[in-house]
Amino acid sequence: MFIIHSTAISLNGDGILIKGPSGSGKTDLALRLIESGGKLISDDQVIIKKKAKRLFLSSPKKLNGLMQLSGIGIVKADYVQNIPLELVVKLQPYKNLDPFPINKEEIIKDLSIPALNLYSFAVSATAKIKVALDVQKNKVKLIE
Repeated sequence: MFIIHSTAISLNGDGILIKGPSGSGKTDLALRLIESGGKLISDDQVIIKKKAKRLFLSSPKKLNGLMQLSGIGIVKADYVQNIPLELVVKLQPYKNLDPFPINKEEIIKDLSIPALNLYSFAVSATAKIKVALDVQKNKVKLIE
């Protein structure tokens, strides 16, 4: 078990780990995912536990259900725990994005997790996350 400076959301039971430097829009993107049907796992700090060959996301007890929203303050939200990690979203400046990424992945605790580089403030960010999850589940085919 270890703690990482990130934010995590569950979308239809799939854990999404949102990584990026302070001010990159982790909580903003998480809020938009919650507004589109997701549930908070943790904001700011995420516990990652390895069980067998899977990683699971939870929040530290002191942060359960808390989100710090810029311009508003700290709010309480419904939250879930122990959700399997399915996608890592790595926030990038728009100018650094590759329009045709090839086999993006993040290695965490010797496990390969699909990854998506994303500009968090793009209007399409939440839709792209949903499509990336659908690609993983073979609901959407990539043209190669």
